Amino acid sequence: MSEPREVGYRHILRSASATSKVNAKNRSPTVTKSPSTPTDSRGVSAARMRSFSGSSVARANPRIPQKDDSSREEVRALRLLLREREEQVELLHALLSEKQLLLNHNKAAEERLRQCDEQLGTLAAVLGLEMESQEKDNLPHTTRQAKGSELGTVKKMPSVRCILDRVQQLVYDKTHLESELDVKLQELEWAQTELEMLRGGTLSQKVSLKNDAGKCGSLAQELESQLRVNAELERTLADLKEKYIMSERILETLEKDHHQVSQVLHGKEKEVLELQRKERSVAAESSKRREYEIYHMQWKEPNNLITTHHRCHFRGDSWVGLLREKPQAMQAALLKDISLELRAPYGFITIATMESVSELVVFDVIIRHPVSLSEDDVELRLIGCSFDEMSLLLKQAENPKEGHDLVLHQLKLLQGTIVRKEEEIAALTKQLRTTKLSLEERQRQYDEESKLVHMALDETEETVKVTYSELKMRELREEELKLQLQQCSETILSRDQRIMELTAQLRELNSTVAEESEENARIRDATCSNGPGDKHDGRSAEGRKKCVENESDGLCDTLVKIPSVKMHVVEASWKGLDPLASTEAVMTLDSRAQSIVRTILIGEMATVAHVLPLKVLSLQCTCCSLRAEVQVHISSQVEDADRSTEGLDKFRPRTTIAFLEEWFNMRELIESRGRRVQSLADELTSLNLSVAAFKESGKKNEEVEKAATTGTPSCAGETSQGDEEKREEKRLCESLDQQLRLERTQVRTLQAEKRAKELALQRANDKLNEVTAAFEALQSNFAGRDHRPTRDEDANACRLADVQAKRRHGRNQKDNNMKGVCDAELAGGNESLRAERGDVWSALADAYEEYDTLYERYENAMKQLQDLESSLREKLLLTKRSHVYEKQVEELTQQKEALIAEQEKQREKEALLRETVTSHQRDIDRLQKELDRKTEWAEEVMRRLVEEEDECSRLEGAVRSLKQHSTAEVATKEKVVSNDLKTKDIQRVLYTFCTTTLGIDVPEQEQSVDGVLALIARAYANKASGASMQVAFADREEVSTAIQSLNTAVQLLQQSLPTVRRRACSDVRSRGRAAVDNSPRSSPTGVRKVPSRGRPMTFSGRGATTSPPVRAPQISGRRLLGQATPMRSAPTNTPKRHKTPQQEKVNTVGPCHPLISSATRVVQLVQQLTGTPVQPKVKPTKTATKPLSNTAGEELAEEFVRWSREQTISLALIVKDYLHDALRAMSQVALAHDAVTTTYQGLPVDHTLNLNTAKSCVTHALKSIVQTISSLLSHREISEIEGKFGKDYLSMTPAPRGKTTKQEDPRRQCSAPALGLAPRPANITLSSGDHCRSVSRDVDGLSVRPQREAL
Repeated sequence: MSEPREVGYRHILRSASATSKVNAKNRSPTVTKSPSTPTDSRGVSAARMRSFSGSSVARANPRIPQKDDSSREEVRALRLLLREREEQVELLHALLSEKQLLLNHNKAAEERLRQCDEQLGTLAAVLGLEMESQEKDNLPHTTRQAKGSELGTVKKMPSVRCILDRVQQLVYDKTHLESELDVKLQELEWAQTELEMLRGGTLSQKVSLKNDAGKCGSLAQELESQLRVNAELERTLADLKEKYIMSERILETLEKDHHQVSQVLHGKEKEVLELQRKERSVAAESSKRREYEIYHMQWKEPNNLITTHHRCHFRGDSWVGLLREKPQAMQAALLKDISLELRAPYGFITIATMESVSELVVFDVIIRHPVSLSEDDVELRLIGCSFDEMSLLLKQAENPKEGHDLVLHQLKLLQGTIVRKEEEIAALTKQLRTTKLSLEERQRQYDEESKLVHMALDETEETVKVTYSELKMRELREEELKLQLQQCSETILSRDQRIMELTAQLRELNSTVAEESEENARIRDATCSNGPGDKHDGRSAEGRKKCVENESDGLCDTLVKIPSVKMHVVEASWKGLDPLASTEAVMTLDSRAQSIVRTILIGEMATVAHVLPLKVLSLQCTCCSLRAEVQVHISSQVEDADRSTEGLDKFRPRTTIAFLEEWFNMRELIESRGRRVQSLADELTSLNLSVAAFKESGKKNEEVEKAATTGTPSCAGETSQGDEEKREEKRLCESLDQQLRLERTQVRTLQAEKRAKELALQRANDKLNEVTAAFEALQSNFAGRDHRPTRDEDANACRLADVQAKRRHGRNQKDNNMKGVCDAELAGGNESLRAERGDVWSALADAYEEYDTLYERYENAMKQLQDLESSLREKLLLTKRSHVYEKQVEELTQQKEALIAEQEKQREKEALLRETVTSHQRDIDRLQKELDRKTEWAEEVMRRLVEEEDECSRLEGAVRSLKQHSTAEVATKEKVVSNDLKTKDIQRVLYTFCTTTLGIDVPEQEQSVDGVLALIARAYANKASGASMQVAFADREEVSTAIQSLNTAVQLLQQSLPTVRRRACSDVRSRGRAAVDNSPRSSPTGVRKVPSRGRPMTFSGRGATTSPPVRAPQISGRRLLGQATPMRSAPTNTPKRHKTPQQEKVNTVGPCHPLISSATRVVQLVQQLTGTPVQPKVKPTKTATKPLSNTAGEELAEEFVRWSREQTISLALIVKDYLHDALRAMSQVALAHDAVTTTYQGLPVDHTLNLNTAKSCVTHALKSIVQTISSLLSHREISEIEGKFGKDYLSMTPAPRGKTTKQEDPRRQCSAPALGLAPRPANITLSSGDHCRSVSRDVDGLSVRPQREAL
């Protein structure tokens, strides 16, 4: 396979050089023939220009006047000459461009050769070789022969010119040898024929030998030698035939390759010719463009320009209509035609006016043109202009409208509608502007309202926290008040019995006084008539003294003073935050905390234990216990002293404990947050350190990669990761080196096989040469018919064999580095052969030597190619490694970016943590402010307690003075006192009795004894009238309806309020279970099912009882709280004697009408329902679960407030309907019994007094319910309810009543006094937000207690 491939390579080289020579020969005639083309092109261009000019003249004839025929012919001739000269100039430019193109092509070829020489020089420098000069080929043959022996030692790189010359020489040798081969083949055929003839002659000679026996011996010897030679020749002939067949096959393959290469070269030549043609055309165009540029440059010189005025006329109605329809298009077309005719740039032609006079359209044109172009020439050109654009525009105007014209027509038609639409749009924009202004105003109002609401919410949060302790104290106070109420009811019963006894005694006293007055009168009469009467007076005086003493003892037996100051020790313990950390170590509190704890403890003892604490002597506080020694001032009354001692025994400082728990919780929370922040800061620092370490490792890896790419290893300060990467790189390099070694071994084996095949080819060539020489010798022998002796032939054959043997021996010795000896022997043999046979053998030896040198060069070239391939392969491996390293660098950069992103996230988290810390600090400051407010509140309570204590001491002093006055009166009773003094004493005693005991205000006109007694009788008559009212109204249906409605409302309120309290407590104590049971998700529809309650008969047709679910309520601001803090409430120092009789009736327990009792109960329950809710506090068990409980508590509080709002609205609407029915029934009764009065025991009795009182209570309760509903509902919900039930459904219309009496506030009557604190209205209102805002953010989970429960 190697022999045909080698022959194919040589044939390709020779065919390429031959085709280049042939192409060079074929190109030369085209260059010589190129000047002959201008004549033809000139004739064609002249004919074309003549035809063009003729057509232009024919087209311009109608516009030129008849009187200028001579000037027109001259202009036409000048134009023809000018165009011929232009064509000649164009041809000249084409020839010059072609010549320049050829020169450029030669320069490019020389430049390409120079670049190839430079590349070969660099390659030789890389390979360590020397460049051959072109002079080597010009040396004589002898010098090259002499230097042939040195080629094996010195290797040189041939130049490009040498390679081209040698390729041409080889192509020439190939053609010459092919011709010689053809001749030799013909001679071979002739020799074969001759050989056959000789064989025939030998047969004839054999036959003749039988006859001639004398010559047989000598001829037989010659014949045997000739037969041997013939046999050898036949063998060589068979070998030659085989080689010839193989060479024919190789030639066929080479011819196919040559044909393909010639086709490729032919295509390339066509491309070159096409490029040359394009270059010539571009050169011609550039010459024309240059001419145009020169012409245009004249237009751009402002100093060489003049301005002329010209006029163009167009006659016809069509032109007038076109001007009317399309003036702008007509102007643009005229400008284009004139610019093309004059070759003027844009801006040098201006149309001044366009006028239409009858059937003529006139254009005034102003032209700025060069001086070289005269005004007459411009006029002539304008006259000869064809105005193609104008005629085209006229044709398009005659055609039906389409495209742009149709669109313009439609636009004109739609212009009116567009104007109308614009007017409508202007009106709409005006409306939109006004709407936007109104919306902006509404948005501003909404923002202000939302701002106010948020401010109110913030204030509410603060006030709720302030009132938390108050609410808790109030809850405890209510329980204690219940107990006190029971005790008071018992005391009132006992006092009623006492009053009955005192009234009986008073009657007896009155009778005795009357009897004594009679007796005194008789005594005075008797003293006047009789002297001795002292004994009887002494008895009566003693009796009066005893009565007065009994009365004074009865009035003042409860005012015995027992003053005392007691030391009380308060001890309490509770469950700490963490059972494992609950040690008995004393917690250090600062002075501020100790003062707060002391104030809270004093206030709690004053409000809960009903004592007056003076000061806290000692205070010890731990994390789970509290011990304090308090100096207490016990009240002076015996009953209050007993109650105070019981309260002190049962006293437990719940508020103080709650404050301490909250204090410790907040302190623990702050410490935990501080620890958390510190841990996060430590994590952040560690992360920063890791990022810095990663950056350093990345930098080191980059340095390692750079060192690997540049070839200089970096071995300074590598980390463990860098070492591992370096080991991996070493493993990769070793694996690549192993692959490279395997490839090199494979290349070496292939090279060895190639060399073996080349040696076999060389041997075959040697044999062919030897056979050729033998045939030449044989041919010479047969051609000359010179029958030389056989010994000469034998000698020649021996010499030829010797030459071939020596050549083989020389090649073998050359391979074994023994070429010198072989060359010397070969030289000796050559000299001997040259001496013996002349130049034939020397030429043969030279040919062999030259062939050997060429073969060696070929081997060197192949080696160089192999080295180049290996170097390229190594470069490819290096590029692959660089790609791998680039990918690794990209991955490292991505990791770096990811780390930077994580670092940014950590910074954001750190910022969030800082914000949380700041928010917690704000919460701590806010709590501190709340504690300050609580302290102020406690101080206010203390001030009020002190004022009340002063009032008590003042009253005690009055009682003391009264007792002293009574004792002084008893001491002076023995003296004679006038009747006026006795009457005043009795009046004073009755007045104090009525004001203090009965609670009746005595007017000034009734200061006498009889008036006071009549007032007492009237009060009891009013009580008795209740029984008569019960008899008077029991049989009426309206009263029964009112009582039934009030009782139903009372039942609803009684059922709802305890459920609300119980639900609130259970919801806070079991948050997890409540979150699952009471969540809207537990129901299939996601909405809580509210059990319905029957409505009263009056409003059964009005629709649903519950309002639609709207936005959840929020705790209102300070404006909806009547009195946010105890400090804002004015101190009520009104004494008890200023109470009205109606208040005394409400407070006293006695027989009353069912209407009054039901109405009073309704007012009390409505007040509790609309009052401030209390959320019981649950102590946290563990600190770890506190954040989860806070979150769950906030969610449950929001959901529970939303859920309880619906129940509140439903309950309020139902109770409102029942109260409305009761109020209407009572109004009907009042209309039927207007001003019905009777007398009882001689005193007037008003039967409608109880009815009016009940009506006032119901009206007040109804007002409270309506206010609560209005505050809970939004305007949309109120409008829906009014549209469904009527506009007066939520408005309090004045009910008709027969007697207008001044109504008192039942809420003020029914509410019990709580140390001067006024009652608080409802604190639930509707907010503008869509979510429920949490009321408190305490650690204990303080939230709004739900207002109502499901009915």
